[in-house]
Amino acid sequence: MHIKVKGINGHLVFVFDDSQEFNSLISELKSLLESPLLKSDGYYPKAFFDFKSRILSIHELSKLLELLFEKQVLLFDGINMIKKEHKNKIKVIEETIHSGEVLELDQDTLIIGQINPGAIVRFSGKLYVMGKVCGFVEGMNADAKISGQCFKNAHVRINGVSRQNYTSFELTMLYYKDNEIFLDKGDMIYV
Repeated sequence: MHIKVKGINGHLVFVFDDSQEFNSLISELKSLLESPLLKSDGYYPKAFFDFKSRILSIHELSKLLELLFEKQVLLFDGINMIKKEHKNKIKVIEETIHSGEVLELDQDTLIIGQINPGAIVRFSGKLYVMGKVCGFVEGMNADAKISGQCFKNAHVRINGVSRQNYTSFELTMLYYKDNEIFLDKGDMIYV
């Protein structure tokens, strides 16, 4: 059995094994709905359907509702589909990176402080800097991007291409494309 049925607070909860094919789960549900336990004249239990991490397509949801309508032994009371969490959390550094410090980052990072002249920050994802960027920042691959509000004589290198003495006093995103470093400026930058 790949569907567990529980009675909780006057409801039937159908918990589906999200590792199984949807069509085989529907076939199993059809058998459950045809069982004598659910055939009662005039009594229709409320039913909730828990698909765990499976996200149903419109077609799959329609198939489920059509089956429930065809069998007419339950009152549909809801569905639960929890999307799996994408584990791409942003690391937060709440300090200034000082001259002589070398910081190596392997995930998207927000630096609340500034990057002082003489500091080196190497990153492979997205780097957001709230304070001034005055040091050396290096994106280690073509997908690396840096966004900051203030760059002053910064040395930016992404995927081996450099931009030296870069200065800007507005929100800017620098990124690599076609063997060059490009920049977008403005109030809204989508990284």
